Amino acid sequence: MAHNSYYEFVTKNNYEINKNVAYGKVDDYLITIYQDVRFKLIIIPLPKITDDQKKQLVSYLKSQKKEMPRTYVYFDNRVLVVKIKEPFTQIPLEQFEKTFDIIMGYIKDNHISSGKPCIFCGNEGAHETIKITNIEYYYHRNCYDKAIKEIEAEQEKLAQEEVKQNYNGFIGALVGSILFGVLWAIFYEKGLIPALFMFFLPTISLRFHQAFKGKFTKNLVNEIILANFIVLFIVIIVIIIRAKINLAEMFTKENQVVMTNIFIGITATLLGNLLLRNRFKRYMQEDIKE
Repeated sequence: MAHNSYYEFVTKNNYEINKNVAYGKVDDYLITIYQDVRFKLIIIPLPKITDDQKKQLVSYLKSQKKEMPRTYVYFDNRVLVVKIKEPFTQIPLEQFEKTFDIIMGYIKDNHISSGKPCIFCGNEGAHETIKITNIEYYYHRNCYDKAIKEIEAEQEKLAQEEVKQNYNGFIGALVGSILFGVLWAIFYEKGLIPALFMFFLPTISLRFHQAFKGKFTKNLVNEIILANFIVLFIVIIVIIIRAKINLAEMFTKENQVVMTNIFIGITATLLGNLLLRNRFKRYMQEDIKE
């Protein structure tokens, strides 16, 4: 007959049950029991525990392997976690209670992190409890408020840094576009080769975006395209002015060579950006798969 030692244990000890997570108390120690398909977790916050006490506690529990079979003991910061492997079925209630009593017996006998210490500051007098990532802790209201303010301040700082990085990246792409575009404006009279080299304008812009520590986001390609075409527009105007072309006579036979050069420059830039967009799209799809 299959065991349900999780439900039997938490109901027997009047734990607060929330599906596969239950919350209880032994003396002043807060206990969280988590039941997964193939394992149980016994989770006990110990905010005042020292590094030496951690080592001694883990060493003791490991020495009890015969009494606590299929267990794995570790600390997540100042939270004791005991994992009980259940690959096929839950362990019997008697075995679970024995394991639990060994853990709590050592903690209580050695007065490890006794009382009601705040999870944030570690000091006594924390009478309220709070659940963070499904684990119950004692806390002081003022410590909680302080922690929330610090988190909000850190989030605001990160948001500002992100905006700054995006701004820096666009400036970098713009600088790269200008430097490359100037070369075309200077050497356009040399024939179609400078115009064809505009195919590499997006790649140069990307390198400068990275050099200026721009952030890698889903809008990266749009930033590159915008920088490219701002510069492209300016360079075309410069070429038209240098060639002394009257706007009314732009497409006359006399100006055909210059206008062909401009058309090829625009086409090369478009193709370069399309290639960059496709590469970026493939990269993002591979990243999602991973």
